[in-house]
Amino acid sequence: MRKALSSLLRLLLLRYEITCLLTLIALFAIGGYLNRALFDYYTLSTLLTFSAEVGIIAVGVAFLMISGEFDMSVGAVGALTAISFITLINSNLPGFLALLVSIGLACAIGLINGLITIKSGAPSFIVTLATAFTIRGILLIVTGGFPVSYKGAILPLSVRILGGSLPFGLRLSAIWFVVAVAVMTLVLEFTRYGNHVFATGGNPTVAREMGVNTSRVKLINFVLTSFFASLSGLFIVARLMSADPLLLTGAELEGIAAAVVGGCSLLGGYGSIVGAALGSVLISLIRVTLTLTGAPVVWYRSIVGGILVATALIDAVILRKLRQKFL
Repeated sequence: MRKALSSLLRLLLLRYEITCLLTLIALFAIGGYLNRALFDYYTLSTLLTFSAEVGIIAVGVAFLMISGEFDMSVGAVGALTAISFITLINSNLPGFLALLVSIGLACAIGLINGLITIKSGAPSFIVTLATAFTIRGILLIVTGGFPVSYKGAILPLSVRILGGSLPFGLRLSAIWFVVAVAVMTLVLEFTRYGNHVFATGGNPTVAREMGVNTSRVKLINFVLTSFFASLSGLFIVARLMSADPLLLTGAELEGIAAAVVGGCSLLGGYGSIVGAALGSVLISLIRVTLTLTGAPVVWYRSIVGGILVATALIDAVILRKLRQKFL
């Protein structure tokens, strides 16, 4: 019995996502106790929709964090993609072409973020934060601060495939979210490139000496992060048929929070895509529970901030000592 408990403790210390899953189950039980409507099918569908829109960003953010970098522009990139797509299809550009142009623009921004960070040596936090301010400013100027809405009755098939409605309140965005988590987990855990990502974030000097092109790894991850951010913007377009220049404000912090809660190290070199996905569900669960219980929605960001602080403290004070003792 003692040996089994010791093995279980080792597993919990090595796999952060298990701890995140247990926390998610506990919060779900508490939320259901406070309001049984949380177990309603349509409430769960809403939870999945919110989780997909935050989680698809968290997938990219986690991948980039593991390689040792941050991207604070993901929310702005998502907003830019959404507004660009609506503007292009309102100008009678074919839906599929508008989709490619919008996603391509987002990936180009990721490429620019990566090149500036790598070539200049400036902190990615500062570079991408500057990018976010620039994009938001341009969007406010172009739109005059007003939302942009699709003028047609039905969105093009190209975007409905990404986030269209399914029976019982489900949306395709939830399915794409699961697919993204599965694919990126396979890439990270079972491919040579995934090993390079871990090595780049863990110890870039040693990684370079072993022949890993750390600059290329980071550059690819910056582009991937912007790509997933663009998908989040398109998910929202498919749901609302509109976008505004402040769309996804704060999404970068939610993405980082989801990744950290799911076990990604802020210093790079360690993390889990599944953990980041579970973290995004946890954060979305907090939002839905607050709404159902009638608590002020303004508490949401404060609670997410508190969870981040608590996670950092638990990792630094408790889990680190336990690892030194048992691992």
